[in-house]
Amino acid sequence: MWRLRTSAGEFAIKELNRDFENPHYVAWYERAFAFELRAYDAGVPMPRPIPVTANGHCLAEQPGANGHVVTVRAHEWVDGELATKEPRSEDDAEAVAAVLARLNALEDPADSSVPDWTRQRPPDIWRILCERLRADG
Repeated sequence: MWRLRTSAGEFAIKELNRDFENPHYVAWYERAFAFELRAYDAGVPMPRPIPVTANGHCLAEQPGANGHVVTVRAHEWVDGELATKEPRSEDDAEAVAAVLARLNALEDPADSSVPDWTRQRPPDIWRILCERLRADG
């Protein structure tokens, strides 16, 4: 990932691992990008995903070192802090849980190709997961 400073702002440019064995990787990234846009528009605190100006998609191919093409995508740059292995405060845990709840409340579009297994969760999955985490300390 690179930090790119321009007259239009600062951006995080991420070089992606392309899956040449699976031609569906582009659709997967575009689907993830659509979810990110819905989350951002819903007010989830996150860096703004930046579409490619020419086509509105999330992926761009750029010349890289040694003539290799690299696939990149961009987000607005946001300063943050590195995650550590030390336990976080309960306030931090509650903030993360609130963001996860907001993300999980976002509707998938009707034409979505979400695998059925993602929908086969008990309705109280978050309560169950929280109880397991508390039990594990």
